[in-house]
Amino acid sequence: MGLTRVLAVAAAVAVLAAGCASAAPSPDASASPSRSADTAIGAVGPVAAPASTKEPDAIVVPSVEAIPDKPDTVNSTSLPAVLKSNYSYAQRLFEYTNQARRDNGVGALKWSSCAQSAAIARAGRALTRTTLSHEPLGTINCAGGYLGENLARYPGGPEGMFKLWMGSPGHRENILNPKYTTIGIGCAAYSKGSGFTLATEPNDVLGRVCAQVFLG
Repeated sequence: MGLTRVLAVAAAVAVLAAGCASAAPSPDASASPSRSADTAIGAVGPVAAPASTKEPDAIVVPSVEAIPDKPDTVNSTSLPAVLKSNYSYAQRLFEYTNQARRDNGVGALKWSSCAQSAAIARAGRALTRTTLSHEPLGTINCAGGYLGENLARYPGGPEGMFKLWMGSPGHRENILNPKYTTIGIGCAAYSKGSGFTLATEPNDVLGRVCAQVFLG
């Protein structure tokens, strides 16, 4: 099939804060229930089945010092090449997201390092799962009572991934939702040998799993 891209929309709904497809308000939220949009999308070419479902030791969220406060600071020489390219990929998704919001009369999102850290970890864990799926949004410990997530697996560049999101009603709703004020984006690169294994070298990258974590 080559790199035939198959969309697998796991969820595209806004729901009350209950169950595995929703989130409880964060510690800084008001006591009233928050509505959360929890959506996933996947596109991937043929990949080998994972040898093990055990989360690899390589999935590590960088220390706070290593995570840029803003996505335009991703060229730090202290980062390994693959991590640096993941940050650059996330930066482009951030730019596309705010451009889409401006084009639709919605205010631009500010960058959240807390949401970025959560997104990096969630993308890394999602990469190892054979089925693209969300973790509960209630595990995101960032300020904000309105939470959402877009999740994608894609064997190409950030423009293509963003077009997939914008072509899906639930993901588009997250991107253009005026209730969101901040965002963090994290990406994990998967290997040419297996779509469920982290790539550790730039020449071994087939595609990426990325998460957008929205806060409002």
